Amino acid sequence: MKALVDNDFLNHLVGKKIPVNQPLEEVIKTIFEGLGVEAYMHELVKEHELVLDTMPPGSRKVVISLFQKDYIKIAFLNKILSTEAQKDYYIKMFMDIYYEFKGELPFEEKKILTEWRRGKSLGEVHSLTMCLVDNFGIFLSDDDDSRKLKAIIEDKFSVKIEVFDRRKALDRVSKLENKRIERKVRRALESDKNN
Repeated sequence: MKALVDNDFLNHLVGKKIPVNQPLEEVIKTIFEGLGVEAYMHELVKEHELVLDTMPPGSRKVVISLFQKDYIKIAFLNKILSTEAQKDYYIKMFMDIYYEFKGELPFEEKKILTEWRRGKSLGEVHSLTMCLVDNFGIFLSDDDDSRKLKAIIEDKFSVKIEVFDRRKALDRVSKLENKRIERKVRRALESDKNN
């Protein structure tokens, strides 16, 4: 199954110092494997929200490694939306979801795939729209808006998308015999404090 990873989910994980001698990216890979997912990040989220320049050097190194090792792949719009009809459908879904969520539109239709504004929940709406359009069954996000958007999608489109925050993801993985994450590592990853 494919899962989309949101910026906040990833940032919360890579900002942790884990109390074992294991690379953090390998622990994150174990989380993805334990969930049974192939992890992707929406290209617009990676481009506009995953700001490597502002990350501490250790976090930056982990993020770069996750993408270099293909533990997280980039979900490119041009691969998913290869025809005008597919682009139009994506834009319509995005606009419907965003309007239902915010009661307004972020900008005009033709700018949906190119414009970005911080603090407008664009990453969550783009990611969940991609989940709808390209059959991603899971969205990994620590943002509360994701759960609200999930409810809108289920109500409006009768489509079920699982949303896991890092605690729910770690809880699911911790129940597996073959993908256990040590308790002290799990506590460090669940913590709201970055190191």
